Amino acid sequence: MNAKIQTTIKEQGKSYQDTLQAIEDNLLATYGCLLPSGEVTVPLVLPWTKEGVLGELKRQGKILAWKMDKDYEDGNNRRYLITLDADRI
Repeated sequence: MNAKIQTTIKEQGKSYQDTLQAIEDNLLATYGCLLPSGEVTVPLVLPWTKEGVLGELKRQGKILAWKMDKDYEDGNNRRYLITLDADRI
């Protein structure tokens, strides 16, 4: 494979892992050890460029849904409401 393509694939993988880690960290910060059963929604501030990663996480079943909070904007950052199945975490 071309070195440039390999670099791009590694960057995408890192972006994916960083986003998933941010969701998990925010989930723990919001609920702590007392994670409720069923669907939970947590807010998460990310750059708008991560929307593709959120779509990929949804397609893979890692998250149930995501929605942008239209009332929040801070430069390139947007607030997303991420819905997860707490029973599958």
